[in-house]
Amino acid sequence: MCVGHLVAKQSFKSAFITVGIVFIGIPLTVALLLTPSEEEIERQAAERAADPTSGATYACREFVKANLVAPSSAEFGAWSQWPATELDSGAIEVIATVDAQNSFGAMIRSRFICELRKEDGQWFLENLTEAQ
Repeated sequence: MCVGHLVAKQSFKSAFITVGIVFIGIPLTVALLLTPSEEEIERQAAERAADPTSGATYACREFVKANLVAPSSAEFGAWSQWPATELDSGAIEVIATVDAQNSFGAMIRSRFICELRKEDGQWFLENLTEAQ
């Protein structure tokens, strides 16, 4: 075997290893670093369970959608960022924003105030008002 052939084989082997590291090793390392630990997952679940407003924005979204003229046209955007506060009565107030078609087919932005109460793990709508 000639020296040139051995150098070519070695170069190919090095290139193959480099490609493997770049396309497999780096993404795998990043994925492992970004995956939360079991302790972190449990901590986040405990935080959500302790927060009385947890889940209220999703429930509000569903109640608002059910009251729209054209629910399939609804665009809620970042509904997980809607303000949710606990009222003195124990109910949760969520201020929701939605873009949806009105009865004329025009897309309009509306704000709703949902008053919700959670009982036995289920959300109930106490009041839904369209804000002016």
